[in-house]
Amino acid sequence: MKRKLLVITLLWLIALLIVIFFTMRAPDNIDGINKVTINRIHQNLTDDLEKNIKFINDLTEEDLYSLVSVEIIDYQHKTYNEINKFFYDGAIDNKVVFKPIEGTDYIVKYYIEDHNCNNLEVLWFSLVITGAYLYLMIYTLMLHKNIIEPMKKISGITEQLARGYLGEVNLQYKNRYLKDFIWGLDMFRVQLSYERVKNAELEKNQKTLVAGLSHDIKTPLSSIKNYAIALKENIYEEKKDRNKALEIILDKAEVIEKLTNKLLNTSSKEIRNIEVKTKEIYMLEVHKRLDKIITQKTDLLHIDYVKPKLKENLLLIVDLERLQEVFDNIIENAIKYGDLETIKVSYSTEENHQLIEIYNTGSPVPKTEIKYIFNSYYRGSNISDKPGYGLGLYISKQVMKNMQGDIYAKNRTDGVSFIIVIKQVR
Repeated sequence: MKRKLLVITLLWLIALLIVIFFTMRAPDNIDGINKVTINRIHQNLTDDLEKNIKFINDLTEEDLYSLVSVEIIDYQHKTYNEINKFFYDGAIDNKVVFKPIEGTDYIVKYYIEDHNCNNLEVLWFSLVITGAYLYLMIYTLMLHKNIIEPMKKISGITEQLARGYLGEVNLQYKNRYLKDFIWGLDMFRVQLSYERVKNAELEKNQKTLVAGLSHDIKTPLSSIKNYAIALKENIYEEKKDRNKALEIILDKAEVIEKLTNKLLNTSSKEIRNIEVKTKEIYMLEVHKRLDKIITQKTDLLHIDYVKPKLKENLLLIVDLERLQEVFDNIIENAIKYGDLETIKVSYSTEENHQLIEIYNTGSPVPKTEIKYIFNSYYRGSNISDKPGYGLGLYISKQVMKNMQGDIYAKNRTDGVSFIIVIKQVR
């Protein structure tokens, strides 16, 4: 690009110099032609003034060629002012040649077109055009350096991002707009990198879930198998021992049934299609159910429970059994990941919806993770030592959506709040 512009500029300058050269030489040629024209006209003038005036008036443009006009005066029969005017009028603005007619008192004035003035105009025009051209060339070079070249490098980075390379974007430019664009591109790269890590963790958690459930099923299944063999071989002679073995088999079968149901419910499609049977229920019933769940947990673990005050007994649209599952999940999370000091519940209303806020003290959820906690199989970075598969909040979210409500989380100064949104009857 630079080489092409340099060649074009050189050609332009060479052409300009050629034009100026021939323009500056043109007056010499024109002066020669003017002399020839003046001599040709002058030879036709006589000592008869009237004939001379008629001859001059009849001159055509072709006769004059490059002359502007011709005038004649009989200075012996003119006043001083007339003579003075003849000699000085137009002599400043135009090139003038005075020539007497031999043997007479007549003097002829020839006005010659000033080509130097025209040449100067051409020169100035050429310089202005050249200046504009050079400005355009410099602007183009600056544009190429500051915009086009950086954009080529940036396009290479976007191609790398598309292919999966998430290395650091190491480009530095003074241009403010490019700096902002590169900063945004780098933030996009960081977000992609974070999403990749989280997706890898999600996939790992899914595999862990299957492996964990398989292991959890294998243990009670082994017990069932062992007790069944013992019963088959009549190892237990007394009836109470046989009954006890049968009870253990039934208990382990129930464990497997629960684990199997849990495994079936891990399908996102199944979870999204969880059936809810909503009906109109007063807030007092919801309050009693929630209060009972929390009281049972907090009394056992000696957690400070700040009970809510029910100010309005609104009529809600809700599936109370499914809502209890949501309460169970949130309280389990509060106990599992909180500091076991305080659980506080509060009620409020907003836009024809009942809001139930369940707050627990402890460490807030990292800002980069809080928007993911309702995703299936998602587990935070600080709970690797806690049991679970990352499905409780995901299921709770889908249940509330199916009830035309919602659930979301907010970090507080010294803990986390989960806000449950329930639709009111209008």
